[in-house]
Amino acid sequence: MDERIVTWATEVSRTVPGVAWSSHLLSSLPFGLALLGLCGALLWYRRRPGWAAAALLVSAVFGTDWINHNLLKAALQRPRPCHELAELYTPDGCGPAWSMPSGHAATNFAGAAVIVALEPWYALAVIPIAALVALSRVFLGVHYLSDVAVGAAVGMLIGLPPALLSRRWIRDRRERPRA
Repeated sequence: MDERIVTWATEVSRTVPGVAWSSHLLSSLPFGLALLGLCGALLWYRRRPGWAAAALLVSAVFGTDWINHNLLKAALQRPRPCHELAELYTPDGCGPAWSMPSGHAATNFAGAAVIVALEPWYALAVIPIAALVALSRVFLGVHYLSDVAVGAAVGMLIGLPPALLSRRWIRDRRERPRA
C-alpha cells in the first residue's frame, strides 16, 4: 500500500503544475526556520514569560530532531522509497540515511504540539501546516506515508508532555501583574 501511495504522489508531483515546487518550499530549511521563528515570536508575545514558551518550542523541535535521527532512524533503518523504487520522480533528489520516521513530520508535529498546548486556538493554523509539511515529503518521493504518520506521532509524543507539564507554570506567570 505504501508503495502505491508514494508512486501516485510522485506522479502527481511530476504532472500537476506547482505541486513539486510547493512541496519543495514546504520542506525547505528556510521555510522551516522562518516558521519556527514566527511561532516562537508569537508565543513570546502571547505568553508571559514569553522566553519560557519560546524556549520550550525550540527545545521540543531540536530535541525531537535529535531523538529521531540519532535513535529512531538508526534503530528502524527503513530505506527511503527513492532508494527502493527506481521509477519515482524525486525533484529534490533522494537524500541519504533512513526513512522511518520522517524528521520533517516529527519536528513539525512536536512544534505544533507545544503551540497547541500553550495556545489552543493556534491549532487551526499549525496542525494543517504541520500536515502539509509532512505530506510534502511523500510528494517529493523521499518518504512513505507510514513514515510521515509515525513521524507525526513521534513528534506529538515528544512535544506534548513537556508542554502540558509547563503550561500551568507558564500560565501562572502570565496572570501575575507586570512590575
